Amino acid sequence: METRDENKVLTDIMLGFHICLIEGVGILGIKMPTRSDIETAGVIYESEVSRCKGMGILTSSEMDDLLVKRGIFEEGVKNKTAELYEQLYKGLRIIEKIKYDKAKESIQFRIDQIKTEIAGLEAKENEYYRNTAEFKGEEARQLYILSRCVLEYPHFNELKWKMYDDILKERINVLLCRKIISEIIDYSRGADVKIMRSIARGSGLPGAEWRIRWNTSKCVSSPIFREPISEWNNDRTQLAMWSIYYDNIYESMDRPPESTINNDEAVDEWVKQQNRKNAATTGAGHKMKSAYDHKEVIEIMKPEQSMAVEAEKFLGQR
Repeated sequence: METRDENKVLTDIMLGFHICLIEGVGILGIKMPTRSDIETAGVIYESEVSRCKGMGILTSSEMDDLLVKRGIFEEGVKNKTAELYEQLYKGLRIIEKIKYDKAKESIQFRIDQIKTEIAGLEAKENEYYRNTAEFKGEEARQLYILSRCVLEYPHFNELKWKMYDDILKERINVLLCRKIISEIIDYSRGADVKIMRSIARGSGLPGAEWRIRWNTSKCVSSPIFREPISEWNNDRTQLAMWSIYYDNIYESMDRPPESTINNDEAVDEWVKQQNRKNAATTGAGHKMKSAYDHKEVIEIMKPEQSMAVEAEKFLGQR
């Protein structure tokens, strides 16, 4: 999935879904899975695993034992793959925030090494594990998620597959299935918090458009989105939380200068100082909260304290 800028992020938030072009498939609308979708997909996974085990298909652990016993795999090879993926995700997060070109080159080189290692291990694993009960269960889970999250071009107001059975009957190509699932996963991770804060405080044209919509919605007591709050995806929830955060700052009697508001670290420090000041003068006081303080916002990660330190740790994992 290509990196989304402020304009694309705001467009996706207002639409409630992400429009993308997938090679071999065409233009699709991708929406984030709901809690119900994820829960149902989990039930389908367990049901398929149970069905496969009843048919005598080996489980992953049974396949592990068999492959080690026959000397095909070394013990712990699956743990190695999981560790590599963890390193890969860490590297991808770091490279987005590192400013120095030389450091980026070193990190990108290590990322490419990890991808090559993963590809080699997975190619060998898939040769055997694709016939396990868990693999079959995961295929069923992914197909269900596809059936709930892909919208039909050009109007994007209907699911491409109306029912789960429809996608089962179509027997969608495995590689195409993985491409779409990858797009859903990337989109579901949500927009970068820096982009979200930029929009919420009103920076640039996307931010200005959002603040007009946000403030007008409050003034006329009209919902900002057509769907009820219970159906908002993570991006919508996160943007609303950050917008409330900046509302409190803009409405403060001690409002800081624009240069402070536009600097994430500086404005967060200002909020901490205001909260300490309020607590000292009024006891508990009125505490301004950021989106980080709300448990309702899922998977919002605080910025790394030191990218240089994180980069060193990452490059040391060889």
